[in-house]
Amino acid sequence: MQTLMPTAKIIVTLHEYLALCLNNGQMVTTKRLSLCKEPSPLSCLSCFPDKNQNNIFLRLSYAATTLKGVDQLISPSHFLMERYKQSGINHPRFECIENGLPIDIHQSENENEHERSKLASKNSLNRFSFFGQINQYKGLLILLKAVAMLKQSDVTNFLVIINGANLEMQPMDFQKSFGDLLEQAGDLVLMAGSYNKDELKSRMIHSDWTILPSIWWENSPVVIQESFYFKRPVIGSNIGGISEKIRGKGGIEFEVANPLSLANTIESCINNDALHQQLQQQMQEPFTAEHCAQRHRQLYLDLMNDIPASP
Repeated sequence: MQTLMPTAKIIVTLHEYLALCLNNGQMVTTKRLSLCKEPSPLSCLSCFPDKNQNNIFLRLSYAATTLKGVDQLISPSHFLMERYKQSGINHPRFECIENGLPIDIHQSENENEHERSKLASKNSLNRFSFFGQINQYKGLLILLKAVAMLKQSDVTNFLVIINGANLEMQPMDFQKSFGDLLEQAGDLVLMAGSYNKDELKSRMIHSDWTILPSIWWENSPVVIQESFYFKRPVIGSNIGGISEKIRGKGGIEFEVANPLSLANTIESCINNDALHQQLQQQMQEPFTAEHCAQRHRQLYLDLMNDIPASP
């Protein structure tokens, strides 16, 4: 790029932690699936003992040198920015620009904010939905364990709806654990399968609360903005980008990877209209893709006017 276009500015948008973590950028340990707070050659070696420590060091150094050498870094969350900075990538131009909802969501909806709020108040507020890929990092085992706990305690006046797919692509031990827990949960869990963008409105409307039980840091899950657009409060793990996006903004946190904490939170939400309305009032209208495009455009213009191109 620099050879072909020596005066071009180089801008990188970071959505994950791939530059920091060998474990597919999850920043979760491979053995115990516990959170990794800071990558280093020694900590990475404990997850990947077959790797060479010098090669791990060189990989981290190369990533840091490369990212420091670009003209601009962008992240959809402050949490991801801080994680990179703590890893030594403290770029002078590191901007947080939130992901924007697709324009077609706004164009296809005729309901105003008040009407969308009413759509969530027509039942007992006892339907909890998960939206996303089914994998071992999304915390679905925690969610199913929480449902099983509530069932054992004779709390059965609720339904958890899992909107997602690709279970068959996950490790066999995860598939087995998922299947066993799903059997324990019985008819308290509905497997709704995959969905496309045209089905999002219908699935949101047929839910009251959105659950994000992820056991990894996340960055800026778009499902949070989608939930807030449809006035659905979010119940999320108290970590990373999830906390940043929901704390005091229309969500409730529970202790990450703790099924009992999640079970207690779910129980406290069932039929709780006062809490539901309180969280709705905290929500702000999510950014649109057009708004984000304008932010990017202004950043690009500022970058072109203020600083020289990368050496």
